[in-house]
Amino acid sequence: MNRLQSLDPRIRKLMRAICFCLLFVILFIFLSGAFIPRTGTTEDGMESRISKAYRGEPRDSIDTVFIGNSDIYRAISPVDLFHQTGITSAIAGRPNKQLSEVPGDIRDILRYQNPKTIVLETDCMFSGTNPGFKKGISPLEAEAAKVDVAGQASSKATDADVTGHATSKATDADVAGQAPSKATNADVAGQAPSKATDTPQQNIFDKCKALLQEGDSAFLAALNYKFPLVKYHDNWKHLKLTTFLQPREKYHFSNKGMAYANTVKAYPFGNEYMQLSGGKHAMLSEEKLDQFQKIYDLCDRNGIRLVLLTVPSANTWNKGKSDTVKQLAKKYDLTYYDYNRQLPAGFDWATDSKDGGNHLNYTGASAVTKDLAKKLTDDLTMSPTSLTKEQKQQWRKDYEHFHKSIVK
Repeated sequence: MNRLQSLDPRIRKLMRAICFCLLFVILFIFLSGAFIPRTGTTEDGMESRISKAYRGEPRDSIDTVFIGNSDIYRAISPVDLFHQTGITSAIAGRPNKQLSEVPGDIRDILRYQNPKTIVLETDCMFSGTNPGFKKGISPLEAEAAKVDVAGQASSKATDADVTGHATSKATDADVAGQAPSKATNADVAGQAPSKATDTPQQNIFDKCKALLQEGDSAFLAALNYKFPLVKYHDNWKHLKLTTFLQPREKYHFSNKGMAYANTVKAYPFGNEYMQLSGGKHAMLSEEKLDQFQKIYDLCDRNGIRLVLLTVPSANTWNKGKSDTVKQLAKKYDLTYYDYNRQLPAGFDWATDSKDGGNHLNYTGASAVTKDLAKKLTDDLTMSPTSLTKEQKQQWRKDYEHFHKSIVK
């Protein structure tokens, strides 16, 4: 005690600060364990249950992860894929998933799994829906109506250009695919074609916000992984005295991230939507191309094969978007499957959609999964995942549970 008092006051303050920090870290770690949900249910505070299914699987036991928006978790059944091929997989899907979020998804996946393949569903690269879908009319008829209007607008825009004034109707022509070739090239490069369609440049605050939001960020992903209290701090409402003594159940999702649906709402216009150009919505900006480059680099550094996939979607997909992704796949030498150009064997828009062409029901998902299973084994020469006896038994149990308790 005398020795401590004899120390320089500044050193004593430093030692107190260090002791306080150590106690804080110990308490933080202890509370992190308590705040983690005891089960994999939303009622118990679990977040992103459907999009983080890979976390509940044994470490490094998932060979393939599917990433995308709601299209992907309605279109692939991992337990059926395993039953047909022996390949383990999980879905990391979220409604309205943005391409900028995908690098963060991959970093989080790598903290729990070591996948050989990541399949990126391409709808998250684009925005915009096909004309006529919400009104339930033919997409070709809807586009034709827009083209008529755009044709008139285009001539007026030309007259205006002579006098040096662009009109708002010229933008309508661009949307309908009637813009001059220079505008199209500029859109592909991520630049505005003219002053009439220029968008304000991002200020420093927008750029900082974009950086912080990018892919859940490596820092936040690491922080959430090491200190779950950061992510689950709101779980205080679920805490009880027994929580600190109760063992935590292993988080497990038998569907492996798939969202099952058995409802049927037909899409009556077949593959008409694949004749649409998509206009400016079928182009990728420089920002999107940069985001894709980050995804590619992240997969390349970690020895992961990146595969591009588009599942049937009459609402958002069209020939223009498909052509854009096809060119992107060619540039990066990637495998690309577009099930809108060639629907899976047995697929029928009259029976295989849950909401009139936007998402698939289980019948549609079964057709996509069966066809993709063949492509993964034949085209990509993927072999069954190496699992322990107990792990294989769990996958069989999950398959049986899915078909006995969920599929109706």
